[in-house]
Amino acid sequence: MKVVNACVVCGSRKLSKRFGQFAPFVAHRIADYPMGTINIGGQTLHPPLFTNSMRCADCGFVFSQIRFEDDELQRLYQDYRGPEYTRVRNFFEPGYDKLNERIGSSPLEVRNRAAALMGFLQGLVDPRSRTSVLDYGGDMGQHIPQDFAHCRRFVFDISRVATVDGVSIVNDVNGLGVMDFVICSNVLEHVPFPARVIDDIKKVCGPDTVLFIDVPLEMNPAQDPPDQEIPAFFHEHVNYFTPRSINALLRYHGFSTLKTELFTIDMGWVTGHAIYVLARPNWFVSITQNAAQQAAPQAAPEASAASAAAALLAGAPVR
Repeated sequence: MKVVNACVVCGSRKLSKRFGQFAPFVAHRIADYPMGTINIGGQTLHPPLFTNSMRCADCGFVFSQIRFEDDELQRLYQDYRGPEYTRVRNFFEPGYDKLNERIGSSPLEVRNRAAALMGFLQGLVDPRSRTSVLDYGGDMGQHIPQDFAHCRRFVFDISRVATVDGVSIVNDVNGLGVMDFVICSNVLEHVPFPARVIDDIKKVCGPDTVLFIDVPLEMNPAQDPPDQEIPAFFHEHVNYFTPRSINALLRYHGFSTLKTELFTIDMGWVTGHAIYVLARPNWFVSITQNAAQQAAPQAAPEASAASAAAALLAGAPVR
């Protein structure tokens, strides 16, 4: 485990905090806490793992101060939603086994999530113009809409479960090549360092790649609650995003946001609230602009000064 003292989205050290804890199931999987109970203040509890809930003043991101290492994350998600995982989690959280039968695979959830995504893409991404899709962290690949059935479809997921028909599993995105469309849905709330996921996705990005990100909305983005009211309970989700923080993550790592929207989706087993973001890499634009500037004849100093003054008066940034 690592203890961080800077925002893992924007790097700011302007952080406030409140006392928090991880779910006992997570404490057991990560730190081998016993499958038993203890008595605290007259209450019988499973042993908790304590942390601090941190909030960044600059981007609004809320996260656990304790961050898991790669091997700890592997332990947490080993046999994810499989028989042993479900048995142990059901011990700590009775009834999980029934819920697990519906999460991610309910026909209503698959259908409604696909419909919401296609509605969000309308007018910005035409599936007919895409030839390849990567669902990063996409379980079995069941949430790639059928509108992309003609594409080469891939899924990368640490759980390494069997994929649905027509979707190929990849264990490493290196060497995969450029993807036209990348989906990263319900992933970033789970990972200790979201920037690492974005950096991994960048390996398959070309000038025309479009990235779709979907994270749960578990805080009211219209409010700025006092520190004692920010989320402080962590389970699989170790991060709480708002539109401001997810867009900050993309901006700091070279993406331009095309669209951001809040969605409510009936998934059959729960009503989900989510932040949808569509983005594209902007570093290819910068490379092209730099090459054009180097090839263009140099303007006279007077002309450059005049152009800068005109831009300043128009309110545009001067470069």
